[in-house]
Amino acid sequence: MTTDTLVDWMWGDSPPNTARSTLHVHLSAVRRQIPDVTTSGRGRYLLNLNGSEFDVPEFSALVTDASAALGRGHFREASDLAGRASGMWRGTPYQDLEEVDAARAERARLSELATTAGATLARALTLQGRVSESIAHLRRIVEENPFNEPMWEELIHAYYLAGRQVDALNAFKEAKTILGDELGLEPGPRLQNLEEKVLLQDPTLMTVATTVPNNLPEVDSTFIGRDDDIEAVLDMLSRSHMVTITGAPGIGKSRLALEAAIRGIEAFPGGVWLARLTGATSDTDTSGTIASAMSVTEHIETLEHLYQYLSSRPALLILDNCEHLLASVRRFLAPRAHGSRLRVLATSRVRLGVSEEVVWPLRELSLPSTPEDLWESPAAQLFADRVRTADPTISLREADSQELLDVCRSTGGIPLALELAASWVPSIALNRVASLTLTPPAFRATSDPPHHSSVFEAVAWSVDLLGPEDQAAFAAGSVFGSIFTADAFHRVCLPKATQQAAAATIGRLVEASLFAPERSPRGLLGYRILGPLRDFGAARLKPARIRALKDRHAIWFVERARSAEASSRGPEQATALALVEETIADFRIAVRHLLDIGKPDLASEVVVGLLPFWVGRYQGWEGQRWLSECLASELDEEHRAKALEAAGAVAFFIGDYERSVNLYQQLQKVAEARNHRRLEGLALYGLGRAELARRPSEGADLMSRAMLAFREVGDLVQVAECMLQIGIEEAQRADTSAARANLTEAARMFEQPDGPRAVSIQRHLSMVAWHDADEARARSCADRAVTLARHTDDRRVLTGALIQKALVEGRWGKPQRAAEVSLEALSLVSGQRGVYFAQAAFGALPTLIAQRDWSLAARLLRHVEQVYREHGWAPLESRSAAARDFRSQIEAGLGESGEEPDYEPVTSSDLFEELSDKLEHIARER
Repeated sequence: MTTDTLVDWMWGDSPPNTARSTLHVHLSAVRRQIPDVTTSGRGRYLLNLNGSEFDVPEFSALVTDASAALGRGHFREASDLAGRASGMWRGTPYQDLEEVDAARAERARLSELATTAGATLARALTLQGRVSESIAHLRRIVEENPFNEPMWEELIHAYYLAGRQVDALNAFKEAKTILGDELGLEPGPRLQNLEEKVLLQDPTLMTVATTVPNNLPEVDSTFIGRDDDIEAVLDMLSRSHMVTITGAPGIGKSRLALEAAIRGIEAFPGGVWLARLTGATSDTDTSGTIASAMSVTEHIETLEHLYQYLSSRPALLILDNCEHLLASVRRFLAPRAHGSRLRVLATSRVRLGVSEEVVWPLRELSLPSTPEDLWESPAAQLFADRVRTADPTISLREADSQELLDVCRSTGGIPLALELAASWVPSIALNRVASLTLTPPAFRATSDPPHHSSVFEAVAWSVDLLGPEDQAAFAAGSVFGSIFTADAFHRVCLPKATQQAAAATIGRLVEASLFAPERSPRGLLGYRILGPLRDFGAARLKPARIRALKDRHAIWFVERARSAEASSRGPEQATALALVEETIADFRIAVRHLLDIGKPDLASEVVVGLLPFWVGRYQGWEGQRWLSECLASELDEEHRAKALEAAGAVAFFIGDYERSVNLYQQLQKVAEARNHRRLEGLALYGLGRAELARRPSEGADLMSRAMLAFREVGDLVQVAECMLQIGIEEAQRADTSAARANLTEAARMFEQPDGPRAVSIQRHLSMVAWHDADEARARSCADRAVTLARHTDDRRVLTGALIQKALVEGRWGKPQRAAEVSLEALSLVSGQRGVYFAQAAFGALPTLIAQRDWSLAARLLRHVEQVYREHGWAPLESRSAAARDFRSQIEAGLGESGEEPDYEPVTSSDLFEELSDKLEHIARER
């Protein structure tokens, strides 16, 4: 870029005489801020911009990616990306460059992108069933953009979906008034049509099936021929708590359950949750899968207790592929009672055998009896649909009717057999497919009815049509229990092949319909093997081959766990957490195999490596179970020390402080026996962190001793960790001078204060400023904490940042904004009870006080105190100066109003509902 161009950009047609020298001054200032960003020569300047170093390209990319994810139907991914983009938006961009044309144009572009991000976030939340959150975002958008009719449409529709018809009509009147008073215009035809639909309660307004919270996967293929089955299953679910769809492998049990859930989703306001049990082998696996699917984040001791914990939810839980876990599933379902609001829909090759179980046996698709009634048959319709999917140029309407009839009959009407046979048609003539003589495989169970062998025969033919190497590769793929990547398949199943050869093998197996491509909500492209195909592949493996595959599979996931641990503090944390979440079934398989073959050291590496996942996804209780099993085995000194440290951390994060202290004391003994000063420091650090919550003075002393140990061994990062914990405790007590010093020094000492550390520093610097009544500083630090937290994808860390943001907004912001932030924090702990809920709810106190809702504020503060006592923590007001301030304001407010709050103990669940309703009401008020 030439000097003249830059001068023209900055001053237009009237540059000052000193333009060139002033330009040099500005560029020198840029170089001081960002070294090496510019190079110059011969009257030209070159900007050496790496997009990852600047927030504008990142912001733009996030908005683009969010819109694309929304278009693909990946609503959770869209809301995550759009939320991160919205979190980056602070103030007016380039506000110091008001007179620069280029800056004005860029400012307009970025403002439009910000509106797009907000709209995308709101739409994605609506489509996930998180309508209350969507309404809060939409209210802010229409306040900032009152003439944006499409956003008014979204808001009105969201109100209607939430069952708030009056609010929907009031929103229309509000939009009409604004447009009329300000512009002299009537609402456009779309907005008027929407009002009419609301008045008439048009059923098309409720066609967004995903308005109920759910984790159901996106389905690409057409569902054919099971309408009567769906109606029967939904009818039974309306009358019974426990319905099981039974049938042969490949009969379509899983797909029927999924389609029934999609069509009947509005009947389950508590959500519809799919728990795939493929790959689970134990009670721990079963409870972990169910808890993860339903966002259970409390420490549940047994499967029976897990069901009791879930039983109050008006939700549908789909337990898919239960036949290999009958004992575990029966234990989970044992406490069922008539008062339960939870409905369970199971799929299994055999009935579960639990009390009051209602069974729906799934039969084959009806077959045509003659060529004349061919196209009335669901079997023929399904076959033709799948052939068209495999090759759109093929039309079976012109095919020989008798040949098509023979194909349908040979498959026995089994959907999977029909789908596999359809995949042959593009490469094998239809008459050849029809004339195949299928021989039942030797491993077919003799108890299977003869017509059920069709699926195995079709699988056998699909596999036998492949070359020997592809057949072996398919069988090897059965070692995976969940979605797997191309890299994982290469390393585990084809370790001697090149990467290109492995990719080509995957392509052929996908073409043969033996591997199903699947894109995760995070955009990860992987592959999944259906249950019957997985069984078939595993049956073709010899014991020695199975052992070798399981060994490589376990080592691959040991490496993935090490990678996840290494990424836990860096910019890749969000990606690492997502990868673990999507493949957690395989991590469980790997740990179980390593324990079974007597390699507990490696098993402990997997579990320890997943510590960021156990904590960041509120799944610490499952990590605790695995770590307990590892510690009960013979571990070498190094692995035992690491396992003790991880187990102590997990116990701390789930609120089991006695256990945490006990584990860190064991670690301390190991350190003393080995004369290992750094290990002793880690034990003292863990003890100090646990005691800071219960006995702050003892905790501070332990933390100081830990800091001394780390200084002796030169571990300045851990010294900074200790200073951070001390600073956090000081910030809570409003010892602002000491807290600011410790937090600032900790930030300086960290080599890279990224991820959770950086969030915690900014969050508590905001708390310090909050106590000092420094609004600007409190707000900027809180905003920074939330932005950083969104990048980590760590729910616990984001909850903490949002709590502080809620405190700031509740004190100095608009009530609507404060309520929105509190609602988001509560949504992250919606499956929580106890301390995590109490902490999230605490952030809403300034909002309740500002709204003069003294009764609810008093009961909420009392509940927080009660929870702290139950966990053995020090009294709330001795640890939190904010709590003391809130107490004084609440007592004064109660005295003035004469209110007498009900101090009877209240459950977290009841308080959660009441608080959420109150915050939603505040969020929608103008």
